[in-house]
Amino acid sequence: MFYLFKNSKCETICEDKSRLEGLIENEDTDATIVENDSWLNPSDLTIVDGKIKVITITQTAEEIKTAKLTALDADYQPRFASLAQSIGLATLDGDQTVIDGIKTDYATLKNEYQAKKEEIENGN
Repeated sequence: MFYLFKNSKCETICEDKSRLEGLIENEDTDATIVENDSWLNPSDLTIVDGKIKVITITQTAEEIKTAKLTALDADYQPRFASLAQSIGLATLDGDQTVIDGIKTDYATLKNEYQAKKEEIENGN
């Protein structure tokens, strides 16, 4: 696979080097074609000293924590909402046995959620 770089940014890729050469203007001295055996995503690449380098993005600990908390909320909030809806319907029906069961399920879910949230907040 051949990669066409201009200004250290991968512009395009092609299996045919001559097609990429046709994209380079004569006065374009900052254009480089580099061959690599594997297929790489052009938006993740740069060129340094004539060699392809993959750009890596590392998240900070705070960004990772925020992403984990967001995922946790996305998992648990619909479950809390479902219990809230269920208890509302059970209350309208006046079914105390069902209400008590939902309260127990809610307490269990809340404890599980809080434990996972604390684990994330403490960096685990």
